[in-house]
Amino acid sequence: MPNQQNLHDTYVKDKGTVTFNGNGVEAFQGMCVDKATAEANGITSIDDLTNPDIAALFDSNGDGQGELWIGAPGWASTNVEKIRAKSYGYDQVFELTEIDETVAYANLDNAIKAGDAWVGFCYTPHYVFELHDLQVLEEPAYDEAKWTVIQPTDDPDWLAKSDAGVAWDLAYLHLHYAKSLEEEYPQVATMLANMKLDTDTVSAMTYALVIDGKEPLAYAQEWVGANEDAVLGWMSE
Repeated sequence: MPNQQNLHDTYVKDKGTVTFNGNGVEAFQGMCVDKATAEANGITSIDDLTNPDIAALFDSNGDGQGELWIGAPGWASTNVEKIRAKSYGYDQVFELTEIDETVAYANLDNAIKAGDAWVGFCYTPHYVFELHDLQVLEEPAYDEAKWTVIQPTDDPDWLAKSDAGVAWDLAYLHLHYAKSLEEEYPQVATMLANMKLDTDTVSAMTYALVIDGKEPLAYAQEWVGANEDAVLGWMSE
């Protein structure tokens, strides 16, 4: 949230078929450049991306435009990043690429190993900040009056009608679950309603699964064993 605000409003508020856990995990969203490229070229602000000379640093295929990863296909944030690129103006000098996150961060890893430049969407909680030194680009502070974001599901002319030339507001990762669980599996629903994590914990979880390659069920059993008191607390009314 607020990336999925439209889905939240539809299923939590309007249809009432989904329940919302209000214990949010604080999350950052923005644009990042690998630290070596940022320091070597004085890249500190998102406005620097509108400079054609800066954009050329990220041109890996020689077509005259840099490549900038805005997210995976289907992510609500990917649409917002299209809006932000248009609003700031760097869509004029960059090719906005949409690829799977695993591929995007593999490209980041390869770029850093080869000494090449990389720029793209970044967010927390995420293991990537444990793996690499990234420069988060500075932006004007979030201003609700300057944040007009419409999703394609809401208006076919969403991009033209949207504008967001400021930083993302603080986002929060929330658990949502089927309301039917409250009757079908009340103990599970109680646990899900009370579950509370923090940014560092979720980042550690993603690192364990993606980087350490732990099998999800085995890791879940390990984590619950190490955090038994917290889990038992979630299961209390």
